[in-house]
Amino acid sequence: MRALRRTLRVGLPLAIGAAALASCALAGFTVLDEVAPPSGAGGSGTSTTTTSTSTTSTTPPTEAGAGGQGGAPCGLATFPGPPSIPTPEGTVEFVAAIRSIDFGEKTGNVPGLDLDGKCTCTANKIPKGCCQSDGPTCAMATKACDGPRGIDNAGAGVFSMLSTFLGNFGSDYYSQRAAEGQWTTLLRVRDYNGTANDDRVEVDWYASKGVEHADGGVDPPAWDGDDRWYVTNDSVDTPDGGAPSLEQPRWFDKKAYVTDHVLVASMPSSVLRLAGTSAVDIRLSAGFVVARIEPLGAGKGYALTGGLLVFRWRIEDVFLALGSYRDEAGQPICTNDPFYKTGRTQLCSLPDITVEAVAPTSPCTALSVGVAFEAQPARLGEFAAPAAVTNGCPPGSDPKDDSCPPPP
Repeated sequence: MRALRRTLRVGLPLAIGAAALASCALAGFTVLDEVAPPSGAGGSGTSTTTTSTSTTSTTPPTEAGAGGQGGAPCGLATFPGPPSIPTPEGTVEFVAAIRSIDFGEKTGNVPGLDLDGKCTCTANKIPKGCCQSDGPTCAMATKACDGPRGIDNAGAGVFSMLSTFLGNFGSDYYSQRAAEGQWTTLLRVRDYNGTANDDRVEVDWYASKGVEHADGGVDPPAWDGDDRWYVTNDSVDTPDGGAPSLEQPRWFDKKAYVTDHVLVASMPSSVLRLAGTSAVDIRLSAGFVVARIEPLGAGKGYALTGGLLVFRWRIEDVFLALGSYRDEAGQPICTNDPFYKTGRTQLCSLPDITVEAVAPTSPCTALSVGVAFEAQPARLGEFAAPAAVTNGCPPGSDPKDDSCPPPP
């Protein structure tokens, strides 16, 4: 472990720098749509009462063209707007379980969308697909470039840093454990009309600690649509201490929609719970789910393909996630560890966005994040308690109590 941490002190800056360069310079990202939803579009993350009281509202990305002279060929990478005409109501319901994820830490095509309506880059550089460079939306500690067409994904630097040097962290690691049935996120789509366009569907989000086994076995899921997955009981609201119910999801959007087979839902607040040596909660703020609905034939349900989770990761929630991480030996990373000091310096240089609307001179307090995913048909199972949190660092040395200083 000591040898690993000596390597980390040397390699962390290189990993962060490589991720930042990739997000600025590499091409190949496919834009979902060059026109963002109009202001106030239902289900697009506008300030409505589409979520439970335990969540907060968010703001949709600025229309394509803001801060970048949008419009072909300079449109910002965003999601499609809702159908332009009313559509038939639907009764179709289906559930899809995330089977694989991609944090973008390994490939040049960093996943994500434009979240701030700007093509941010350093002087005399223009991100691919943008007509000009814009300034940042908040005061950044270190200036950095957006990805092609203004993609915001500073979080890829964190994932690159961790996956490069930690054996039990990264896209491959967590995708394998999802495929084995150790964790997933369950997305339930309701009131869908089954066509290419639906102007109103509901999307519910549930965390799962794994697939159910009636006989207590440990066989991996078949991924045939009949697997039943546990739903963690903190995924639902249980007022007055009542029994948990799937009809009271904690995270949902009643104004989601489907345009040309692409599902768009707002998740102002939710949790991507990863399971490995320990459970690591990535708390999403001002998030969106964008994915293509793929019918699999009669009786086989629907898959969600080419999916994206895009969100803002508050810096305090990054530290909270680090506090719950355990290495392959079950040991935490504490603030008195030499690795932590180097990693913290790099981490605190990455925030590029805020959750709330602020002035350009306000400090950046969050990381923009894009995570690609694929999801297969599944069933909602019984409720189960989340994995227990193990003892971590000694008092005064837990990352969850740390923070970044404001940028100079």
